[in-house]
Amino acid sequence: MSRSCLYLVSSSANREYVVDCLEALALPRGLVQHFRYRRPYVDEALWNGLPDEPGRTPDELADCPVVVLYLFQEQSSGAWRTSSPYLPVRCGRLVEAFRDGKVAHFYFTVTDYIMQAADRREARLIPGDTKFKTSSAPDARDSYAHLDRDLEIAAPPSYGDTLAFQDFVDFASKATQWRTRSLGSAPLDVTYALMFFRVASVLYEQGGRWTELEPRLRRLPGHPVAEYELRPLQTYYVKIITYLFFPLPAQFPGQGTATLNLGFDQRIFQSSGRASFPISSSYDLEHLAFQPLSVTDERRAVLRIECRHGTPTDRENFVRREVLAAEVLLPAVVRPEDDRPRPSMAQRRGGREGSAGRASGGPR
Repeated sequence: MSRSCLYLVSSSANREYVVDCLEALALPRGLVQHFRYRRPYVDEALWNGLPDEPGRTPDELADCPVVVLYLFQEQSSGAWRTSSPYLPVRCGRLVEAFRDGKVAHFYFTVTDYIMQAADRREARLIPGDTKFKTSSAPDARDSYAHLDRDLEIAAPPSYGDTLAFQDFVDFASKATQWRTRSLGSAPLDVTYALMFFRVASVLYEQGGRWTELEPRLRRLPGHPVAEYELRPLQTYYVKIITYLFFPLPAQFPGQGTATLNLGFDQRIFQSSGRASFPISSSYDLEHLAFQPLSVTDERRAVLRIECRHGTPTDRENFVRREVLAAEVLLPAVVRPEDDRPRPSMAQRRGGREGSAGRASGGPR
């Protein structure tokens, strides 16, 4: 098995698969995402190289580059057929891979966004000569977890995550269709009104300066997790950036009723300011505040960023439109007063405030 790049495909066959792509776009750097596939849809060479228990990822795959891809498909005569090119969504680094019975599991940290093509004004697509098949056999299935050459399509750190994210919405997202379409005896045609947003960082103020937290990776076998280390009674801010391709308010997801909300376990956290904001513009930047409560020992919990809206979901009609957004989970550990949160790499190296170890800029 040669070291290359792991391509993980999420298709339009199911609304949850589409949400996986929105989640890949929305997660802050360093958090872990989990994809899984049944055996028939995994590259045979990749499947054969996977261990049958967690904690034993082979050296050939350890820290392997990852690219999440979106694929629009249509179902006809019971089979899903590719109806668009493969669209790169987000880059990452593999943390763990193993198989559990008939299912392969891949855990990876999200990293760079995608650099778009043609001077960044045209969608970056996977070249047509790259064939994702489970084997070289003429009748091989499409492969949804596939090892191939690294196309090196990540936006460089100097370009900026927010700009690369906005380029994706402006150019890449319009190069395909975001819908689930099935023809036949049980027809279905759902077009999704997508809520594009990204959690840029978790920040706190210290000495009149912003400090950006870097999630710490815990390599738990079978369930690796990256979490933020927090201090009691310190006010933290979740920085959220929205960017939609709908120009008019009447076209916004939720038609003016949508909000992004910060949720948490009230036994561990409390609100320390604004905890939600409306989607009233095609672009926005907001900071949602929270504060961990006092603890005497270590407590683990999850902060949740979710979209709420008042638009009813039509489950009866063949052709319909649904609001679709990621739910972003931010794992956290609250430590007692005598422990301090983990600063970003930039602070540890004396870099610029909020740069999280990147080559330029403050908090994005």
